[in-house]
Amino acid sequence: MKLIHGDCLDVMPVLAENSIDTIVTDPPYGLEFMGKEWDHGVPGVPFWTAALRVSKPGAILLSFGGTRTFHRLAGAIEDAGWELRDCFMWLYGSGFPKGHDVAKRMDGCIAEKWAGWNPSLKPAWEPIIVAMKPLDGTFASNAERHGVAGFNINE
Repeated sequence: MKLIHGDCLDVMPVLAENSIDTIVTDPPYGLEFMGKEWDHGVPGVPFWTAALRVSKPGAILLSFGGTRTFHRLAGAIEDAGWELRDCFMWLYGSGFPKGHDVAKRMDGCIAEKWAGWNPSLKPAWEPIIVAMKPLDGTFASNAERHGVAGFNINE
C-alpha cells in the first residue's frame, strides 16, 4: 500500500489515470470558518472530475463535509460522474458554535436579554459522503480487472 500525502491540487495532475484505489479527503466546507480564506467555497465539479480521472473504476471516495454545505458537496461529486453510495457520520462532542454571540453585538439592557443567543448551533457531527467511480462491468469483473469494487464488510 502507498499513502500519498499532499495538496491534491498539486498531486492529482501528475498521477496516472485510473491509478488510485481510494480517496479520503477533508476539503473546505464553504463556511468561511473564522474568516479563513481557504474555507471560502466547496470544491466544485472540476475538482471532483480530476479525482475521478485518477481513480480506478470501482474506487471509493470518502469526503468529509459541513452540515450546512454537504448538499453542495454531494451535488458536485455526483455531477462530476461519481455514484453516491451512502453517507457516514463523524460524531463528536467537542467544538463550539460556528457563529457569534448575538449579545456581543448589542449594547445595554438589550444585550442582557439576548445573552447566549447564537445564529449557529454547535456542530456535533460531520457528514462523510461515500461515492464510487462507476464500475467497469460487474462488481466481480471490476474487482478482477482493477483490484477494487465496493467494501469488504466482512473485514
